[in-house]
Amino acid sequence: MDYDNTNRGVLFKQEDKTNDKAPDYKGSFNHNGEEFKIAGWIKMSKAGKPFLSISKDDFVPQPKEETVSSADIPF
Repeated sequence: MDYDNTNRGVLFKQEDKTNDKAPDYKGSFNHNGEEFKIAGWIKMSKAGKPFLSISKDDFVPQPKEETVSSADIPF
């Protein structure tokens, strides 16, 4: 019997956060057969209770721009 992941997801704690704005959790969610990346942040409510805020993760790292020095120009 195959396991059906439809309409299910998972989040994993991020042990190697690079900054405070990075998500505390990352994972994936399957909605009606379509896979989505998701991210979660631990936040504090106005009443002082912690909660998990979740969003679809559309983040795509931008490639670093290469700088060209004048020594690289052949003329």
